Amino acid sequence: AKVIVKGLTQSTNENMLRAAMKSCGRIEEVSLCREASGESRGFAFVTFYDPAAAVMAVRNGVRVDSKPCIVDHARPRDEQTRQPGAASGSSKGSSEAQEVQDFVNRHEFSEEMRQVLFRTNPKVAVRVVRQLDATGG
Repeated sequence: AKVIVKGLTQSTNENMLRAAMKSCGRIEEVSLCREASGESRGFAFVTFYDPAAAVMAVRNGVRVDSKPCIVDHARPRDEQTRQPGAASGSSKGSSEAQEVQDFVNRHEFSEEMRQVLFRTNPKVAVRVVRQLDATGG
């Protein structure tokens, strides 16, 4: 079972990510996504042998390189273009998305990190920004 870990720092490497995720279960593969230049794109895929480990990783989240990161189930590429919360129409999803937007506007983020937060499920993103606010991040 594969998860995507978003919001990684430029200094994060495969070994750091593996160490942070191993408490969830046995890891089959870690794939840190990089630009052609070798620079990290700020996200990675982690494949667990046991699907329950992936569920635990998504539920618990992860801190990598002292930074809370977003963990979600990996989706096929054709599902990634759909905007999170677009089909829900709920005002709660809208307020969560607004809270994320407000947080991003109050802090300096790279464009890549801004896009990670905006493309993430608003319920997950709002948990991350609330934790960042609480820790002074």
